[in-house]
Amino acid sequence: MSTEPAPSNDASHADTPEQSTASPRTRTIYVIRHGARADWEPSSSAQLSWQSPTGHAHDPPLSKTGRAQSRDLARFLAREGILDTHPAVLVSPYSRCWQTIAPALAPYGHAIGVEPGIREWHSREFIEDPDVDKLCRVFAADHNEAAEQAAAVPDSDDEENDPKAVFKDHEYWQRSVRVDGAWRALVVPSRELAEGHDAQLRGETEDELHLRAVQFVRELLGNEEVWARSDTVVLVTHAATAIALGRAIVGHRRARIHCATASTSKYVEGDDGQWQCAWNGRYDYLRSGAVRDWTFHTDTADTTVSVRAVSPRARS
Repeated sequence: MSTEPAPSNDASHADTPEQSTASPRTRTIYVIRHGARADWEPSSSAQLSWQSPTGHAHDPPLSKTGRAQSRDLARFLAREGILDTHPAVLVSPYSRCWQTIAPALAPYGHAIGVEPGIREWHSREFIEDPDVDKLCRVFAADHNEAAEQAAAVPDSDDEENDPKAVFKDHEYWQRSVRVDGAWRALVVPSRELAEGHDAQLRGETEDELHLRAVQFVRELLGNEEVWARSDTVVLVTHAATAIALGRAIVGHRRARIHCATASTSKYVEGDDGQWQCAWNGRYDYLRSGAVRDWTFHTDTADTTVSVRAVSPRARS
């Protein structure tokens, strides 16, 4: 970000040390929600008979709409050059998140960090995450395989005539994601019960989810290894977690964060160290429009506070 030039005067500055003209470092975080899920399809749809790529009961793949959104997202990220800077890409350990970002990553071969700190919020029930080894067997590839897959990913909008887009055929997504085996999770959500919790309820309350997000953001911003490689971080996560992360980044527990499927929020660090929301749930690149713009049940117009940015409505 630029700064205002110092006022000029007639005094000589010959003895004044020359000031650096280098632009101050600007860190940016993109938070992306996964695309539409297969288990959201109407009961009359044949897609209701979905199969989890990992066999996990809470790990549905993307629906036809979600797959289309993932391709729209890939085009958008490429157009904006967001992945050109080799950002750290951290992804929740769920198939729908991997599938959402896979088409965008394929041309680059960027490795992802599998980050449980941005996992799904299961409310008051603790549910184990899908097995990462199974996720890797379905999606993971080395750099050469990822590069080869870039040419194979179909760019057609006509899925009915695309044999690789058959709903139960996961070849479309296989072997297109590289996984950073050296990545160490910033936050591992605990199943331990908070004092006073019902012994049968082992998940997170809404407040505990927000505390998890605060802890994750604190760890992320303080991680020198992450920021040494790029000034950009991309997080691929879930609705409730994305909202909690956005609130933690801007520092306001009741910030109104928009979060439709496959939408992108952009947060930029100012010169003063404060973070601002530049894109609030942007979805103008999605031909599906805003699908399931999720909010917490406790959020109302009276209890949430608007942040500076608004989601663009016009298609770019």
